[in-house]
Amino acid sequence: MAVPAAPAPPLAPFDAAPADPAALQAELREARRALREREAQVARLERLAGMGSWEMDTETGRIVWSPEQLRIHGLPPDQPERTEADFLALVHPDDRARIVDVMARLVGQGEPFHVAYRIVRPDGAVRHLEAPGQMVPGPDGRLTRMIGCSCDVTERMAADAALRASEESYRAIFDASNDAIYVHDPDTGAVLDANRRACEAAGVPLDVLRRATFAFIANGGAPYTPERAAEYLRRAAAGEAVRFEWRTVNPVLGGEAWMEVSLQRVVLRGEPRVLALVRDIGERKAAEQALARSEASYRTIFEHVSNAIWLHDLDTGQFLAVNQAACEFNGYSVEEHQAIGIAGTAVDRAPYRAEDAFAYVARAAAGEPQRFEWKARHKLGHEVDAEVRLRRVTVDGVDRILATGTDIGERKRAEAALREANEQLERRVAERTAELAASHAALAEREERFRRLVEHASDYAMIVDGTGAITYVAPSVERLLGYTPAEMLGMQPEAVVDPEDVPAVRAAIGRLLARPHETTTVQYRMRHKDGRWRWIENVANTLVPGDPASGLVANCRDITERVEAERALREKDDVFRRIIENTSDFVMMIDATAAITYVGPSAERMLGWTPAEMMGNRPPELVHPDDVPQTQADFARIVAHPGESFDSTFRIRHKSGAYRVFEAMARTVSPRGPEEGIVAFARDVTDRRAAEEALQRAKEDAERANRAKSEFLSRMSHELRTPMNSILGFAQLLGRAELAPAQAKGVQHILKAGRHLLHLINEVLEISRIEAGRENFSLEPVALAPVLREALGLVRPLAQQHGVELREAPCAEDAFVHADRQRLVQVLLNLLSNAIKYNRPGGHVRLGCAEAAAPASAPGRWAVRVEDAGRGIPAERGEELFTPFARLGAEQTDVEGTGLGLALSRRLCEAMGGALTLEASGPAGSVFRVELGAADDPLRALEDTGTFAVPDGPHRAATLLYVEDNLANLSLVETILLSRPAWRLLPALQGGLGVELAREHRPDVVLLDLHLPDLPGAEVLRRLRADPRTASIPVVVVSADATPASVERLRQAGADAYVTKPLDVEEFLRVVGQFVPGAEAAP
Repeated sequence: MAVPAAPAPPLAPFDAAPADPAALQAELREARRALREREAQVARLERLAGMGSWEMDTETGRIVWSPEQLRIHGLPPDQPERTEADFLALVHPDDRARIVDVMARLVGQGEPFHVAYRIVRPDGAVRHLEAPGQMVPGPDGRLTRMIGCSCDVTERMAADAALRASEESYRAIFDASNDAIYVHDPDTGAVLDANRRACEAAGVPLDVLRRATFAFIANGGAPYTPERAAEYLRRAAAGEAVRFEWRTVNPVLGGEAWMEVSLQRVVLRGEPRVLALVRDIGERKAAEQALARSEASYRTIFEHVSNAIWLHDLDTGQFLAVNQAACEFNGYSVEEHQAIGIAGTAVDRAPYRAEDAFAYVARAAAGEPQRFEWKARHKLGHEVDAEVRLRRVTVDGVDRILATGTDIGERKRAEAALREANEQLERRVAERTAELAASHAALAEREERFRRLVEHASDYAMIVDGTGAITYVAPSVERLLGYTPAEMLGMQPEAVVDPEDVPAVRAAIGRLLARPHETTTVQYRMRHKDGRWRWIENVANTLVPGDPASGLVANCRDITERVEAERALREKDDVFRRIIENTSDFVMMIDATAAITYVGPSAERMLGWTPAEMMGNRPPELVHPDDVPQTQADFARIVAHPGESFDSTFRIRHKSGAYRVFEAMARTVSPRGPEEGIVAFARDVTDRRAAEEALQRAKEDAERANRAKSEFLSRMSHELRTPMNSILGFAQLLGRAELAPAQAKGVQHILKAGRHLLHLINEVLEISRIEAGRENFSLEPVALAPVLREALGLVRPLAQQHGVELREAPCAEDAFVHADRQRLVQVLLNLLSNAIKYNRPGGHVRLGCAEAAAPASAPGRWAVRVEDAGRGIPAERGEELFTPFARLGAEQTDVEGTGLGLALSRRLCEAMGGALTLEASGPAGSVFRVELGAADDPLRALEDTGTFAVPDGPHRAATLLYVEDNLANLSLVETILLSRPAWRLLPALQGGLGVELAREHRPDVVLLDLHLPDLPGAEVLRRLRADPRTASIPVVVVSADATPASVERLRQAGADAYVTKPLDVEEFLRVVGQFVPGAEAAP
């Protein structure tokens, strides 16, 4: 349900003094107009608020609905009166009985109520409504009227239901997570929310977690302290994604726990929060600790076992680990073992040479355990014997070769002595056989290892003969260049190498053939099979060391990406170098001690110093002595605030000895500190400074000339007005006398010329005052439609005299501009009179307004357009229109004018923050455009603030006289005074009329505007104070001119108070209430 707002209280009546019927009729029409406006305002407010209003007579069941109430229920707006039965028919069947019960219980009850229900519109749509209301007394004082309002909350309820469903879904996911999740306050670290897993991990319910301090969960002991946790939290709150491992102690159960924590900044319900995802890694930590203990145990056994142990790399055979027994066995330390390798401990005879050892290693690497006797070279030079076992093992996830050795030196020496005599020949044969077998095995193994290495390398290997023809290429070439090895066999460089690079390749081959012991590197472009060119780098040598006839072997690597990156870097460096060298500014870098480390070449052009001459100097050595302290202070600021830019202005000595003024912007290269240096960009502003100083001097000269002009015009006005007074005065006297027709015509010429000259003097002086800034303007909200109608009414006689039709274009009644009303009328009268005078017979003049088009970000503006049907203005002379005394040939016609009207009007518009332009002109006529800034309707602004004029209690009767020509301001004050029904307001639209009304009615307070159409407000104040009948009446000045000088001047002239526009309602009522006898200040 919903009721129209209570009708506005009636306007305060005048005193019981009799009034004529015409005045009563006018007052009645004004009251009806105010009532219509108030009803329209209420309807606008309901539309804006989306709320309808209603009123119900509980005895008759009659209901009156507002238009918005009808719209909410889907009913036509032309049937506002309804019955209780009509309303209940619209209520949803499921809610109807409850609403009937509620309405029955509310009858006779004066307490406010609030009810929610559903309706079914005629189109079948179901809507949810909320209706607050209250029973109020009827005309007989009984509670028989029920009033209220209705609001459609269907969309809000749907949105609330969707939000609840969304929150329930996210909560279910939140609580179902296997990881603990905390939501922290980024400032305090307090737990704001946590999921089920987090509460289980802490051993406490959610409400305990929320009350606990940050140290409750950050309690793992150093270094896992609350302070360290707070630092992680601070970094996450600053936007950094933080991830770390953390140890804590369960605050309830006491057990230690290890967790992996991820912190991230999020926004929940519009507030910044830190989300913590916590995963239990206790099992992983336990495994890591067990592994560390196991490794320590094995290391102890490794170091103290009696057998020698070596751990070898699977591919290279290099020593990776050696125990103490192995060091004692051959006399080498661990570091010496790793330095010399297997070859360093091997003897030079079979089967104990290095290649023999590698053969054993290769077989063991292939998965075949090896057991053999071995002779090794001791560090002291003698040989030692050992029984060696090799097997492939996995250490830390990597395959290795484990070798264990037992010293069998004594045993071997005994056996040797026993067999030496009779087995000498046999031993030599066996050794030779073993040597050959080992050699073949080692060679085969090495070939196999080389083949696997070549086939699986990221580079590719290639063998060429002395002519450059390819005799072998690794299979990986197909992955890099697209060719199969078979396709490349026999190719010469010219077949695939870029022609520009073939000479370099041939030269490299020649160097290798000439100097076979040297390694040669060459880079060239090679064509891919798909046609693209790839950059290749070759590192080549002879296949057999020192033997060029064996062929040349090369390791080839694709370096295309590296070459492209280097080229891009060179190009970028070249671009930056050209920018720095050719910029009109100069670039300088200094180190943390303020010494110059780099200067751009442009410094020589600007200062005469070469970069070399400036290197190493410090700015104080070149800066003007008076600027050194400030420059040093600026340098200190830059150092103290790394990463921030600072501006500085100073003078630098040119090599010629003269000083130049520079503006510089500088900052540290690194945001972390000044260690990497400071870069500064400096611009020579000497000429600009000189120009600015010259401009300032020119401005001062112009201001002096303007003052001299004003003084001259003032003197000229006085000197011209004095004789003009006599001329016009005596001419008027002659005009009143009986003269011959010729003489009377001459007198009229004198009067016409004299008044023309006086008008010219006044316009010249007004332009002078505007340019000097001495003309006062009362800028306030002005309704455009009344001003346009007033201007048309004032020029209507002139239009009839010239036979020109006046046309009024539509202008919105709610169009308000920020302007001085009198000056705006003056501008419009000037434009309209020109449009009439320079029109053609039977022509027309059209006046209208519309919103001016402007960018979305610009404030609103209104445009007033004056269109005529005259002969137009030549396009090339359009701007001359606004030049003082320029009449564009009109001086040759019989149309009177001074040539100052448009110049004065443009200056008046600009002084009001607007513009006057010639929008269009042609044979069909001209269009002048006045554009002014939009303003709010003062009355609507008052309503929008929520400050409604509701009577706040009884007040003593009083009469207020408001002297104001702006109807909008007058309507605003009338609305404000509705809160004081006993106060009567007398309006006066002119200053002279205000003085007469004050003398006649003797009001309790006079409200006075300063800018009136006939008299200045200051003159009205002077007349009121000079008349004994009005001298004691309090005068409150109400004006937009709030300058302290104006306030003080008017107080000195007799004003009792000063209230500035726009009005503060409470302040206005308080000030006026001070001067109403027996009244209290507004609450």
